[in-house]
Amino acid sequence: MIDDQDTIDLLGVRKGGGADVVILVREKLSGDPQTQGSLLDKIERYFEFVNSDDFKKQCGSPSPKNTCVVVKCHVEPDPVIRELVAKSRGWAEDNQCDLRIVVSEKSGSAPLPCD
Repeated sequence: MIDDQDTIDLLGVRKGGGADVVILVREKLSGDPQTQGSLLDKIERYFEFVNSDDFKKQCGSPSPKNTCVVVKCHVEPDPVIRELVAKSRGWAEDNQCDLRIVVSEKSGSAPLPCD
């Protein structure tokens, strides 16, 4: 389930510039077309944020080396979702960021893959 499409779930500003912009997913993401569409819509909104003046004021200029949109799942998603994220990485680069998926089944934090 993808929560509020118009909300940035978590923003971690990096000291040297850039950020990790995290989509938090609490339930298993199924591979159905509605879930895929919801995820892509939220990713697109994150890309819009990364390219906004507000982002640049807070985090500096984004690039795929310093800015990452992270889909953080608490449960392993359907393989279709992993494939969708992998296929969307070129789209992310076109929007000056990287795109990754992380699974952390524990409630604590896991290291993000875009360091």
